Amino acid sequence: MSHSRSLSEQAWDALPALCPSVCKHRACTHNGLCCHDQCLGGCSEPGNASACVACRNLLHHHTCVEHCPSGYYTFKGWRCVSFAFCQDLHNQCKQKKSSDCHQYVIHNGACIPECPSGYTIVDST
Repeated sequence: MSHSRSLSEQAWDALPALCPSVCKHRACTHNGLCCHDQCLGGCSEPGNASACVACRNLLHHHTCVEHCPSGYYTFKGWRCVSFAFCQDLHNQCKQKKSSDCHQYVIHNGACIPECPSGYTIVDST
């Protein structure tokens, strides 16, 4: 007679093991090896910022980073985008002339949906 395990018991198997103290506040792999410090929730390969389940801070070209590199901007609080990406969003909206469209702008290192209060869009060509 075979013993079948419940779905909840099987789900526990998918959770990472408790991380060893050497990992401090970092996540770890299923077999207890420490993830890169930018990983959140585990990783598939120890010490590799491109093997994270999720990022602690930001995602840049499939790699978790603390800050966006020069020439890139925070977008929606979780990833880095180029100036061209943000500008394309702005231009697409400008062409649509729709009231529910956001003319994205760069402000304080982020690509945001509209100018903050007290600021005005300056077109530069």
